[in-house]
Amino acid sequence: MLPIKKVLLSRDLSACSENALRYALALARRLHAALHVLFVEVPQGETIEAAELDMRAEALRERLGRAVAPGDLHAFDPGGVPITSVVVRGTTAAPAILDYARDQDVDLIVMGTHGRRGLQHLFLGSTAEEVLRRASCPVLTVGSTDKPPGALAALQALLVPIDFSRYAGEALHYAKELAALFGARLDLLHVVDGRYQPRFVDAGLLALHDVEPDIAEKAIARLKEVYHQ
Repeated sequence: MLPIKKVLLSRDLSACSENALRYALALARRLHAALHVLFVEVPQGETIEAAELDMRAEALRERLGRAVAPGDLHAFDPGGVPITSVVVRGTTAAPAILDYARDQDVDLIVMGTHGRRGLQHLFLGSTAEEVLRRASCPVLTVGSTDKPPGALAALQALLVPIDFSRYAGEALHYAKELAALFGARLDLLHVVDGRYQPRFVDAGLLALHDVEPDIAEKAIARLKEVYHQ
């Protein structure tokens, strides 16, 4: 069973954050975990009172409850999830999220991501990216166009990219547990770079399959070995 008893949702009241709240509720319900809803108030940002957060979470509970069809085996009832709403202040959002997760021994962070690219990403930065890089627990990011929580309740497939590192092994552990929890298919993927750079630069780039023609078979065998570890 996944060691997840506390789920932290970081909110910024955007569309993707609202979608992330739905995912967080669904996961907390299925994992029998408590949900912490965190709003970080930053200078020149949007302000909100804790009471308003509680009210919005309660309204969402009611809305999700009404959407559940009677007898639906994949339905979930968010009403049983204990929710703690917290407002903190910080100069930037990511450090405040990470500090709260550490202080509260959070097991999973859920947050929305705007999916910014290019210059917009460069100038505005990415809270989700910083949290992903620095968090000591798993992080689930949710975009505004991701599937609604009903699809999460009936999760069918998980994709796990594997590069045979220790971190990939840890990710696979969580993926296997989630797949078992939801009865989902688990797909392991290893990408083989087709280029080969020999030690002698003058030799130029070669095709890896010419040097090691059975590389794909070896990778599949290694994936099977990693899965059963």
